[in-house]
Amino acid sequence: MHLQKLLIVFTIFCVSLSSQAEIEPEEETETNTNKKKVMLFKMSDFKDSASLPSGYKVEKFHGETGYEYQFWNNQHSLRATTTKSASGIYKKQSINLDETPLLTWSWYIENLPFQPNETNKNGEDFVARVYILLTPKYQTWKTKSLVYVWSSSHQIEQSWNSPYSNNIRFIAVADADTPHNQWHQIQRDIQDDFKNAFGLEIDHITGVAIMTDSDDSGITREAWYGDIYFSSKLW
Repeated sequence: MHLQKLLIVFTIFCVSLSSQAEIEPEEETETNTNKKKVMLFKMSDFKDSASLPSGYKVEKFHGETGYEYQFWNNQHSLRATTTKSASGIYKKQSINLDETPLLTWSWYIENLPFQPNETNKNGEDFVARVYILLTPKYQTWKTKSLVYVWSSSHQIEQSWNSPYSNNIRFIAVADADTPHNQWHQIQRDIQDDFKNAFGLEIDHITGVAIMTDSDDSGITREAWYGDIYFSSKLW
């Protein structure tokens, strides 16, 4: 990922998240329990939609990654396709992590092009990534970004700082050994991951984003993203 692109990505996500009106979280109560489930990305909302559903926004950084609704392998999803492009979709939403600390999402790929220099300034391309953002009010320059990636050159649970900012931390949650052509559900404790990544004990986050990009490698990448939500219990 070029320096200009990464700085633009980080800055626009942060400024956009801080400048929008506050969006109250949508809370759903699971059947026969009192546990909460807060939906961030509900992929069926994108079905038959000529434009983005309310609350979502696209940011273009280099060309445009295509995002479209698909019912893929028995699951509602957003299909992301990119060739020499980088753009993401994000949603601002304040999440109370003391009530719903567990982030869950699913994703699917058919192939994983090898990217040997993911930690370098010219190699931050990922077939799939999920951003978790914490932006202090009126202090966008202090934003912390935790980025979960499907890595081709790191093993699961390996973590590293962005070469551009110590406020951006990557964690590999799928790797070259993760089977392709099937859905994978990932669940993370955001409070634990933020503490391990930044040494911070946090009680909320301010937004979530997804992005598939290939502007550095120039090769075609494709991924499918399922629903993204927070909950207060394991699946």
